[in-house]
Amino acid sequence: MRPNGGFSAGENAGCEARAKPEDPRMLLAPFSLADVSPSTRARRSAQRPAAAPPGRVPPWLVSWAVLGTLGVLFVPGLRGGGLLGATLPFWLCAAPLLDMAWLTRHRWLAALRRRARVRAA
Repeated sequence: MRPNGGFSAGENAGCEARAKPEDPRMLLAPFSLADVSPSTRARRSAQRPAAAPPGRVPPWLVSWAVLGTLGVLFVPGLRGGGLLGATLPFWLCAAPLLDMAWLTRHRWLAALRRRARVRAA
């Protein structure tokens, strides 16, 4: 190591040579479903909660959007500023609204297509 804290070219070359793994399999996680019995898989899938149907907005997301919007409207400290910029209003208002738009995209895209067909006819 050099006196100023840096490494010489020879020391860097030695570090790079030691950093390469000898066996590429060591980078893979030891994950396999082969050792899990079919009864264990069935029990795990039965315990897993059912996913929300497509196009349905979860209630917690609506709560997040409503409470975040009310917070930004009525609490001046949540509106951001020089230090935060607009990141806090984004996460409180825009992010949940974007999530809701994404989850309901099939519904409103179909409505836009219908409206475009009506106007074209």
